[in-house]
This record gives sequence, structure tokens and C-alpha cells, in this order.
Amino acid sequence: MKTLSLVLSVLDAILRLSGASSLEELGEARLEHYYHLAEHPLNLNEASRSELLVLDFLSPFEIASILDYRGRNGDIFSVAELSSVIGIDLQKALDLSYFLNFESRHRPSQREGIKTYQLRVNMRNSLKNKEISSLFKLQGDYGPWSLALSSTDKLQNYHIAYSDSRFRLLLGSFNLHYGQGLLLWTGFSLSTVSSPSTLSRNPSLATASNSSSAAYALKGASLSFSPGQFSFELSAFDRCLSARLNHYSSRFSLALSALCSEEYVAAGFDLKSSLGKFTLWNESAAILREGILSTASIGGIRYNIAYQKHLSLSLRVYSPLYQSPYSSALSLFGKSTDQWALSLGYQSPGFDFCLDGGGRISNSDKALRSSENLYGQWDLADWSLLGKLRHRLKIKPEEPAVNELKAEIQARREEIGLKLMGLVQSGRCFSAYAEMCLSVRELSCQLAYFDAPQWTERIYAYSPDVPGSFAIRQYYGKGYALGLYGRFGDLALKFSYIGRLDARQPLLELRMYLQFRMSGRVPSQVQGR
Repeated sequence: MKTLSLVLSVLDAILRLSGASSLEELGEARLEHYYHLAEHPLNLNEASRSELLVLDFLSPFEIASILDYRGRNGDIFSVAELSSVIGIDLQKALDLSYFLNFESRHRPSQREGIKTYQLRVNMRNSLKNKEISSLFKLQGDYGPWSLALSSTDKLQNYHIAYSDSRFRLLLGSFNLHYGQGLLLWTGFSLSTVSSPSTLSRNPSLATASNSSSAAYALKGASLSFSPGQFSFELSAFDRCLSARLNHYSSRFSLALSALCSEEYVAAGFDLKSSLGKFTLWNESAAILREGILSTASIGGIRYNIAYQKHLSLSLRVYSPLYQSPYSSALSLFGKSTDQWALSLGYQSPGFDFCLDGGGRISNSDKALRSSENLYGQWDLADWSLLGKLRHRLKIKPEEPAVNELKAEIQARREEIGLKLMGLVQSGRCFSAYAEMCLSVRELSCQLAYFDAPQWTERIYAYSPDVPGSFAIRQYYGKGYALGLYGRFGDLALKFSYIGRLDARQPLLELRMYLQFRMSGRVPSQVQGR
């Protein structure tokens, strides 16, 4: 069983590796993917280029550096050796260690001809006021094969996949991440700038989806092939066909993409290049729909000032008629169309800042957003303290400016965790949220107060669901929230109550989770029978 401190460390590593400023920004599908990796770490010494891309934490340059290091020096045996690979510092190596193992086929203890199998079943039953709902999830792996499905009252997501060192076939539910998101970026993804890391994205090959929500996943088939420094991916979904050809090196990556459907034809290219302390990126795309051609482009440059310090500048232009149904690129006005914007970002270990401003091409509308995050970590006696301060500003035409200030402090001591959080927001009206969460071993208790008079300026906050997971709440009106969460072996229970200090109805929720796991090895003699 994972201890609470380990679960919190994994969540912190996910935030650092993904570049997100909070778990809410990642969404259920990506978190499911990361949790699965934490429970089934990827073998770093046997992973192919495509498998490292699916990991979703490494840039093409970092992957090329790892493969080059393995080719020249052999297997990587430790976190310290991984941190010696060009482009990967010690902190990133430590964070990656939660999702990688360093097993080597050259070690005597590693026997040949053995396949492993793993099976995990999750069941959730909920009582929400007077409504009863259920969720069933199954995930299984046997050698190169994997199978998964999730079901509520109907089948939500499912997939079956086969993968080896160069070839991967995926049938069912999956997400695709192309370039910077102009043509194709599916799965939950915020289109706003929350930190400098969001200015430049790392595309990946198709990733399987088994979340309980079917809203963001594609359904169809995806085939990828990775010979040498090239990879090719062909996918079919929603009566649409997409193809992508990639070329990677330690300093350069180039990809050509194409989409074809009954309504439109689209094509694009994206590249990244590393030149000393500079990294350049660009994605440009064009869509031909009903004889009309529209274009869009995102480009930027990042300068590495010093260790873990960099400055970023990016420009994007989307023509008024440009609109891809699968686009999830950065946007000031909600959709990736009809706008131009300039973004500036600075990032260091304790502070980051991002300013994003621009306007419509077709009219005089302007918009501005800024985000500042301040971090601090201290050791006090036996306690480890982590403090965060975040400010966000949004200014849009014909709307009042929205200011948001969030302060959070976390304290940990062995199996005890304490979190205090406060959030205030001003726009058309004033909103506030305060929370205290105490965790002891596998038990968590939460108490929160909220005052958000208008739905349009509701407050988003995430609360513990079961250890290692969370639920996003939308608070509006005036009231308080109580929660109690605990895990007892393979059984987890949740009680939450949202009381109202206004005319709205209270919300009572009870949940029960049951998990079953089985894993082992099948010797080659048994496999051949």
C-alpha cells in the first residue's frame, strides 16, 4: 500500500513534469494515464522512442539524448546516472523515477523468456442525495497486450492495444497530441496560459484513455511505427483520418501532419530546435473547407538564463476563418480562431510569471491575462513546509476585470499532512473560499467555506476523493463543505456534505470504492503449452 507521503510526492512530481500549476488543469484522462504509469513503471532501458513519447513527460530532445546515451554507454542503472544524460537535471530525474524502472536485461537476476500479467478491477458505488450511480473499471496487461474498459450505466471508454519496441496498435478510446494543438489535441486541456511551461507543448503519440468520462476521448484505431529516428502514426476516428510523420534528433525535431474528413482537408508542420541556450518552436497549419483556405501559426523562443531559469517569448496568429474541430491551442477568446496574441514568460525554481495579451483580427476587441506564481519550501524541526501564492488577472472586452489571489501552505511530518488554503476573487462581485485539510496515514478530513454569489464567477477547487485522487468542485452561492475520506486495504470510503447558507439545496454524497489487483509472471515453459 502506498503511504500518504508517497502519494503526495507522486502528485508533486506530476505537476513539475507536466508544467501545470494545479491538478485541475490536467483533467481526469491525463491523471488516469499518470497514475497507471506510477503503478506500472516503464522500463527505461528497454523502452523504444514511441514508448518514451507516450510517457508524456519528455521532450523529443530529451528522448534523443536518452537513446544516444544508451547507445554509447549501455543501460542506465540509477537516478544519478539518468541525471548525467544531457538535458536532464537531478530534479527531473528524481521526478521521473516514480514512473520509470532501471531494470537491465544484462543483470543476472533478469531471466529471459518470462512474461508478466497484471489485472486491476475498480468498482465505485455512489449515493448523491437520492440518486444511486455505479462505475466499473477493468485494466489488464499480459506481455505486449493491454486491455481496459470503464462503464457507468453504459460503456464509456475502452481499448485493446498491442505494442513492441517499434510497433503499436491501439483500438478503442484514445487521445492524440499533435504539435502545439492547432490541428489536433484531444483529452482535457486548458487553452489558457497558467505558467510559462504552457507556452510550449511536447506532442506525443496516441495515448489510451480509460477515464470515466467519454467527453474528451476519440474512438477508433491508431497505428504507430517507429524505425530508427522516424515515427509514423495513422489514426481513424469520427469519420476522420489523420496521419503524422516525425523525425527526431538530439537537437532537432520535425513533424508533418494531415487530417482528412468529408467536410475539410487540413495539413500542417511543427518543429522544435535547440541551439545552445536557445530553444525554438513553431506549428503552422492550413485548413481547406468548401473551397476556402484558412491558416494559423504559433511560434516562440526560449532562452535558458541559468540552471532552472528561462525566459520565453511566443507569438500566435489565427485567421478569422480558421477553426479545427480538434484544436486545443492557446486562446484568449475561448476558441482557436480570429485572434493574434503575444506572450512573455519567466520561470525560476521559486517564481514564475506569464503575460498574455492580444486581440481579434476582425474587430478591435482586446484581451489581457497574467499569471504569477510564488513558491517556497522550508524545513522546520520535523516538519516540511511548502508555500504557494498565485495571482491571476483577466481583462476582456465589455466585461469587468477578474482578479484572483490564492494562498496555500502545506505541512508534512511522516504520515501527517496539513493543508490550509484561501482564495479571493473579484469581478462583477466578490467571491471567497477557505479550506483546511488534515490527513493522518490513509485518512483525510476536509472543512471548507465558500461565498460566490454568481454562477459566472464560481470558484473551482479540488478536494480529496480517495488517497491519490481528487474531485473537482464548482462552488457558488454561500455555504460550507465537509468531507471525510479513508482507505482500508482495498476498500475506500468517502463522505461529503455541502451545506447551504442560502436557499439552495444541500448536497450529501456517499461513495464506496473497492479495488482488486492481481499480478505475476508466467514462465516460458507455461506460455508454450
